[in-house]
Amino acid sequence: MPNCRKVLYEKSLREDNEIDETFLQSVRTNEDVRTYSLAQLVRCGLSIAQHLASVLIFISLFLHSLSDSLSLDALMLLVAIIPVVGFALRIISDPSPSSFIASSLSPSLFTVFFFLIVYGISPVLRTLTVSFSDDTVWALTSIFLLLNVFFFDYAHAGSSSPRRRETFSLNGAMFASMLIASRMPSDLHTFAIVTLAVENFALRPRLQYHLKTRHSHLEVCLSLLFCVAAVALFFDISLFVAAASLGVFVFVAVGCPLCLLYLQRFKRRIRGPWDEASISND
Repeated sequence: MPNCRKVLYEKSLREDNEIDETFLQSVRTNEDVRTYSLAQLVRCGLSIAQHLASVLIFISLFLHSLSDSLSLDALMLLVAIIPVVGFALRIISDPSPSSFIASSLSPSLFTVFFFLIVYGISPVLRTLTVSFSDDTVWALTSIFLLLNVFFFDYAHAGSSSPRRRETFSLNGAMFASMLIASRMPSDLHTFAIVTLAVENFALRPRLQYHLKTRHSHLEVCLSLLFCVAAVALFFDISLFVAAASLGVFVFVAVGCPLCLLYLQRFKRRIRGPWDEASISND
């Protein structure tokens, strides 16, 4: 009996679903499968840990300010230093600092104008939820910060083409910051918390994405610094939260990459003559 031929215009003595011994000779296993190294996965895990740490840092600074363990002068100084440090890191990591400074003039002026608007509406923000109970504010803040964490685009956040989920994540973080800013003791405290939220949730992802694509070593160092700062700031507030945060950071940055490397050896992607034909440009 002749071998099978993949044609539909000729009659054959074989059944339509019959195959011969040559059917499995062209089977290919794990073709075009991307493999990862431990360093690559740890770097990706640290990027995720950086955002988690930034949320914890924001919460801890709010709690320290609310309990007067962090003075208003120190909080305002921190808010003023953060953009300067971010601007310096951007210049260091940019291959052409002069062109970056020229292109950043307009966004910088817009940022200053935005901060002036926030300063002007701080009295309104501080009394925004005066009719809400504290439990309602804390519950809503927790929900919107969790939405920020779950919907944050960890792969493309800060890029020039933001996705819908990134916008949703940013809106959740800003709404949460306005809720807790309404519980601050003064207008300047409210201004500092909202400004800190803008720097942390809106501007920091852009710096992180820039460092990730231009200078990955700086991005790794920044992620480690955020994780250490988050644990240290929560150490005086709650030892349990500090220990749990450290465990989460280690699990995300080291445990998950090790699990993925272990599971990678069991990956079996089989391709053969049953796949759809692909057009080659060669």
